[in-house]
Amino acid sequence: SARTVNGQPAKFCRLCGVECVPLRLGTIQDSPAEETFMSQLRDAFAYPFKGNGPILLVGGVIFLFALGFAQHAAGYAGPYGFVAGAAVGIFLVGYVFSYAKSIITSTANGDSKPPDWPDCTDWSQDIVSPFGQCVALIALSFGPAIVLNWWHPWNETFAYAMKLTVIGWGALLAPMGMLALAMFDSIGALNPVALVWSILRVPFYYLIVAAVFELVFGIFFITANIIASLPVPILSGAVADFLGLYFIVVGMRILGLLYWTKKEEFGWFKH
Repeated sequence: SARTVNGQPAKFCRLCGVECVPLRLGTIQDSPAEETFMSQLRDAFAYPFKGNGPILLVGGVIFLFALGFAQHAAGYAGPYGFVAGAAVGIFLVGYVFSYAKSIITSTANGDSKPPDWPDCTDWSQDIVSPFGQCVALIALSFGPAIVLNWWHPWNETFAYAMKLTVIGWGALLAPMGMLALAMFDSIGALNPVALVWSILRVPFYYLIVAAVFELVFGIFFITANIIASLPVPILSGAVADFLGLYFIVVGMRILGLLYWTKKEEFGWFKH
């Protein structure tokens, strides 16, 4: 409705009685646009270098290289060398897996920088439990392929096709299994039915994540084999450790971004 304010014509809302003001383009640009999964996915490869990322990477490479050297040296430690080497291997896998989970959870909480390396105060909780979760994830994803590689009742052609099928299925299931392990911190999260149901809640984005996830680690394995053939053992080992750690951080960041941007669709923690 039209009225006058200070002798000037003005219009007021018929419902609330507030004076209407002209709409101007650009007046609602104060709030930043919500970042989508695809826009953040592009930045995942720069994520390891944000904040203290470079220091964490260099420190991690030195740490991993030292552990690898200790494990190799344990092989020459007499009758107890195997036990010592196995202990170092369990520590290495468990600790790195624990850090990988922390990257996912920190990303899922909205953090934009890599977390610090985790503390190790309890061997059971900080090392053995993550190691067991890693073994369970491998068994779920690629256990059938391992079994078929050892034994199968079919001819070689059909067995080969079956092995490719179960490897593909495992590669599809593994990223969601890793995400579930990080968020729930329990082997019980590796329920295949629940994992498949979670995939079906975000099928399009999950297929993108799975493809990028496998591509990232495929690039690492290819480059690691090339680097391993270099005639400089110490340098090639350090470079391989750096690339391995870098791609682990990128891969876990991508999984965390999937949950961060699609948490409503997942509905994992709704009561």
